[in-house]
Amino acid sequence: MAESLPPALHPPVAVAMAKLVKTFPGPNALPGGLWAEPKWDGFRAAAFIDADQVTLWSRQRKNLTKILPDLAEALAEQVPPGVVLDGEAVIWNGDRLDFEALQQRMIASRAALPGLVNELPASFVAFDVLAVAGQDIRDVPFAGRR
Repeated sequence: MAESLPPALHPPVAVAMAKLVKTFPGPNALPGGLWAEPKWDGFRAAAFIDADQVTLWSRQRKNLTKILPDLAEALAEQVPPGVVLDGEAVIWNGDRLDFEALQQRMIASRAALPGLVNELPASFVAFDVLAVAGQDIRDVPFAGRR
């Protein structure tokens, strides 16, 4: 039987926000080490893969599923139910990320959206796992979720 989302992680949820720093501390400066991610040129999104649907939510708690149907479909095919991912929705255009293509989806008409989706499909860069097999794992240290 497919796993459902944990009750505490029904969308939308607040996601942890990174802080911009100008320099990194030395390798032993922080207990537990240091984790860094590149700045992706996309929309911050939490992906909720439930037994019957996938939804994508912005950090402002707006539902992005309707403008990213290709991404929701890909997540449904590739990620088992009961998983919640924190990451970034991006669009690759050749060998670079295309933030403008994402913005175009926000203002596209219902009739124009399928063409945009077909021309430049969206991808998801996951950088944290919040739930697995229907279990909330936010209490697991980051290194363990990785």
